[in-house]
Amino acid sequence: MSYWEMYCRFYVCPDVMVPRRSSECLVSTAISHLTSQSSDTDSDRVNPTVSVLDLGTGSGCLLLSIVKGMQSVGTEKQVIGVGIDMSKEALDVARENSLRLGVDDHTVFLSHSFNDLKTVWEAVELSLANSTNSDSSGGIGSSNSDSSDSKAGSTSHVKAFVDAGSLNGFDVIVCNPPYSTLEEVSRLSDSKRCYEPAQALFTMGNSGPLGSYANIAQAILGAGIEESTLPVVKKGTLPVVKKGTFFIFEIGSSQSHAVKTLYASVPTLEYVEEVLDFNGLVRCIVFKYV
Repeated sequence: MSYWEMYCRFYVCPDVMVPRRSSECLVSTAISHLTSQSSDTDSDRVNPTVSVLDLGTGSGCLLLSIVKGMQSVGTEKQVIGVGIDMSKEALDVARENSLRLGVDDHTVFLSHSFNDLKTVWEAVELSLANSTNSDSSGGIGSSNSDSSDSKAGSTSHVKAFVDAGSLNGFDVIVCNPPYSTLEEVSRLSDSKRCYEPAQALFTMGNSGPLGSYANIAQAILGAGIEESTLPVVKKGTLPVVKKGTFFIFEIGSSQSHAVKTLYASVPTLEYVEEVLDFNGLVRCIVFKYV
């Protein structure tokens, strides 16, 4: 059992990264932007729910802390969260944590690739439909869920959000991608190097430390970042992003300038801010879809 002193206590195992205190700034930044959006009275009348997408959710610690944090700040808005990961073992841990924390009715965890983000909402709908047809089997929060994600917890708030036709793009997209290279392995502590999954720590192949950020830009915006026009990727009428979507990324402490330079090539993204962690190091960076 690992403890993260923000909103929650998380179950972890060797299949997921142990939550870092440095990631708390990403959580608080996401809550701040969601709370700001939820204070928009015009928006409240249109849609009383805010939505969060977590890319590479792992143990679910970021997404679940955001959901719990939103519940604690007193906003009248509901929050629903979607976490995606390609590791079945990690998804089992995230679902277990959602049940332990009592927010399985606000969250969905899916086996889904960064490279197919345009079908995230479709996958959510399919998962909810499958869970409705197998109510006796358990839940999306269930740790024995299979790869089809047909087993779900209550997910009542998520289902209500979907049934209301509110799938108009996520309000916030968060990600703590791999940003260490294999060349840096000798500088990591034994606890990280030996007991945490390599795919969550290291960028693979020849992509370099910024490879994950470039892949995310391409997946979400539908084109290479070097292109002059980057249309929103949609599946039918279900966009992943919308005007005003915030992208909040955790970064390495020396990567701020490089990531800002990378995303400066994306004309539909506007730099918002960089946020310091408890050590005073730049640990997350925020962009807005405009």
